[in-house]
Amino acid sequence: MKSMTGYGKAQAPTSIGNVTVELTSVNHRNLDIRLKLPEICRFVEIEARKALKSRVRRGYIEGVVKIEKGPVATSGNPRLNLHVAQTYFEEAKKFYQSLGISEPPEPTWILNRPDVWEATEDLEDNKIKEAVLPVFKEALGYLIRSREEEGMALLTFFEQKLNGMMPLLSRLETLKSNVPRLAREALLKRLKELDVNPVLNSDRLVQEVSYMAQRADIAEEVSRLSSHVANFKTKLREEMVSGRELDFIVQEMNREVNTMGSKSISYDISTLTIQLKGTINQMREQIQNVE
Repeated sequence: MKSMTGYGKAQAPTSIGNVTVELTSVNHRNLDIRLKLPEICRFVEIEARKALKSRVRRGYIEGVVKIEKGPVATSGNPRLNLHVAQTYFEEAKKFYQSLGISEPPEPTWILNRPDVWEATEDLEDNKIKEAVLPVFKEALGYLIRSREEEGMALLTFFEQKLNGMMPLLSRLETLKSNVPRLAREALLKRLKELDVNPVLNSDRLVQEVSYMAQRADIAEEVSRLSSHVANFKTKLREEMVSGRELDFIVQEMNREVNTMGSKSISYDISTLTIQLKGTINQMREQIQNVE
């Protein structure tokens, strides 16, 4: 099981500068990828997306690639960026003047600044890809690991909730056989409130009790709910867990519990269905994070 929530970051010095990649993901109905890459490596986005799609099925993923140029990034014949160098010199002059120094600043220190130098030849695409893509895939690996760790926490959560449902289902199994008796008691109580003697028409009483018992029968719902719980447990242990499948099963579980609640003529059954519904709602909320 994998969660759709995760984070991965990787950085490394390369021939084009220090490359940093950050990937974040949250839950989403489908796979939605948004990447921001510097202009110099925009063409790498196609392969980056391909790498993501090969390892991620669902989620909203945001990725940011940053390249910080340094002396290692300068290739080819160096050229002085006059605009940057002049900006440094002008700012230094203003600083001297603020101190009341009339002499102009010594400009040679500017030449030691790496950002005033640039390469005169463009970097080859292969060189850029070889620098960026390995860092991206490393960040992707950390993202997957993060999603797997969160997925294991979700797995533990679901197993605890399912185990908590088992005694409730066992109790319902016991109570469902009491429905005919409960129907008769409920009808007799109502007749007593209306001051009607049930002995006057015992055949009609039997018919009404039978009708109420059929309407209140929850045997099928309990059986189907137990099957859904067993199916959910099986799906949790599959090699590739599907959040969509789990969501569908929980919807079916919720439907059975709602039906039992609407049929209930017993305080005990109503209490159990309320407890089951609360557990199922908690599970359904967390399933939205499963890939």
